[in-house]
Amino acid sequence: MSSRCDSVVGWRVYGDTLRVRTGSQTATIRLAYVDAPEQDQTGGDAATQRLKDILPSGEKVQLRVVDIDRYGKTVAEVY
Repeated sequence: MSSRCDSVVGWRVYGDTLRVRTGSQTATIRLAYVDAPEQDQTGGDAATQRLKDILPSGEKVQLRVVDIDRYGKTVAEVY
């Protein structure tokens, strides 16, 4: 299932989930191997802020898709 694509960070949804633009399409990406707290859990706001700090909107990234989770979200390593 592994595939790579160049993308641009759009915005962060949670500390382990972000939206990216690839060409004219947008996708929700869950970070592979990361388990961050949800927004309503202790540490959720801090996790989201940290993701904003390290992957700001407009940042160019490369994705390596590793899975599709049970909710249909793409799970990927982000470089």
